[in-house]
Amino acid sequence: KNSLSDFLKAKAHKSLEDSNQGQINWEERKKEWLGSIEALYGQIKNWLGSLEEETLLTFVPSEITLHEPPLGQYNAKVLTIVIGGQRISFVPKGTLIVGGRGRIDVEGHKGMRTIILRDGEWSIVQRGPKLKSTKFNKSSFQNVLDEVME
Repeated sequence: KNSLSDFLKAKAHKSLEDSNQGQINWEERKKEWLGSIEALYGQIKNWLGSLEEETLLTFVPSEITLHEPPLGQYNAKVLTIVIGGQRISFVPKGTLIVGGRGRIDVEGHKGMRTIILRDGEWSIVQRGPKLKSTKFNKSSFQNVLDEVME
């Protein structure tokens, strides 16, 4: 029968083997993450472009500095949409999240919603007793805006 120390030694060896095999290319991971953010913002601008032309809204780009240990410190783009007197900001929180490849918070006057990147797709996540996620598309985007705007 295995003792606790035998059990932990075996776990430590397995962990070392796994980490040696699965060398993650963090630079590549960061590039993918930043590319996914760009693509998401491109999609949003596409949906709202005609409203920008009618000067009903403005896109205000900015940057945030994130710090994630294996990736170090890096800048990520924030997209703020100004509609009337309201601001809705898409603020990247990081790529190292449980169950996904990245998280962006959508912050507005009335509240905040979270979208996560999983398997190359963005989803809106609702916290509750059970985590519920909805594919991020034009219709779910409208729901998010409705929930974070006055």
